[in-house]
Amino acid sequence: MSPLIELIWGKIAQGGPVMAPIAAVSFAAWVVIIERLLYLRRSIKSNRRAWSMLSGSSSMPGSEALPAGSAATELAARSTGSAEDVEGAAWEVHLACRAGIGRGIGTIGRLASTAPLLGLLGTVSGMIFTFEAIAIHGSGNPRAMAEGISEALVTTEAGLLAAIPALVAQVWIAKLAGRAQKWADASLARAREILSGPRGGCPIPPGPQSQGSQDA
Repeated sequence: MSPLIELIWGKIAQGGPVMAPIAAVSFAAWVVIIERLLYLRRSIKSNRRAWSMLSGSSSMPGSEALPAGSAATELAARSTGSAEDVEGAAWEVHLACRAGIGRGIGTIGRLASTAPLLGLLGTVSGMIFTFEAIAIHGSGNPRAMAEGISEALVTTEAGLLAAIPALVAQVWIAKLAGRAQKWADASLARAREILSGPRGGCPIPPGPQSQGSQDA
């Protein structure tokens, strides 16, 4: 067994039963983080491609010719031709994109905030064990006291190690979601303009149409 694995298993053994839920929370947080990262990168790529295709076009291609998963593709598939139908479908696609892009960000924060609370639970449990050892053996048995103190400190450390990277990742994912929403709005606004013409009452923001390739 490698020294790293031995160190990890030693820490888990020192932390006691609270280490299991801390590990589960950390694993769940990173599953959501990785899923969001892949989803948002795909969204940005497809909507940028759709906007690039439509920015120099005066006619709307079929939904099968547009990048899969883009807001423009969804609008082309939902609208039936009339201006009123295009406006209603554009608003529906806009709301669906916002819901899809923003999904999971709050979950990452909640999981990250749960980890240090579990670490605090382990701290309390370890201190209780320490005081029980003192009550039974007195202060002349440092090994019994050390086990409780070790559990208290290790669980606190594990909770913070699980929470801090997840919180940093949440901020990063939130910024990426903002970029994804801008590109979705850009491709959607351009598709709506082609299908129904410019209409001042459209609630969809224009998106990063002037950013070009800066948001790589």
